[in-house]
Amino acid sequence: MAGGVREGDFWILQFRWGKILTSPHAPGFLKGTIEYAFEVVPAMIIRQSSTVYGGGFNPLVLQYNFTSHPKLTPYILMGGGMLFTTDQVPADTSRFNFTPQGGAGIFLQMWDRKSLEFGVRYHHISNASTAPRNPGRNSLLLHMGFSWWR
Repeated sequence: MAGGVREGDFWILQFRWGKILTSPHAPGFLKGTIEYAFEVVPAMIIRQSSTVYGGGFNPLVLQYNFTSHPKLTPYILMGGGMLFTTDQVPADTSRFNFTPQGGAGIFLQMWDRKSLEFGVRYHHISNASTAPRNPGRNSLLLHMGFSWWR
């Protein structure tokens, strides 16, 4: 994933495990499934006044997959997690932050049980007032990925 803010930009390497929790429900184009996902972020590079490295995880991501089309699966999601960094993000705040986020995207079924994913996420970095300053950092992340389905 890649994102940007006025103070700099950042890059994320992220792995995700998901499980469909429901069978398809709702009528017409709203037909879909609810998915739980756990995401691991082993590498994050944030450029602000200096380059900061980090990692973390998102233990709670809920996603609604619109399944009415066999080749295109749009989705919406929301979730959150934690981020640990080598320096304070934003500057003069904390090395430990929370990362609430929400977004939308689409899976393009290209091969049997394999798909390409494209999406956008609103991503917030905040220490939730666990440090004296909590200005937060808001970004829009554009992302792409590859998925294997069971």
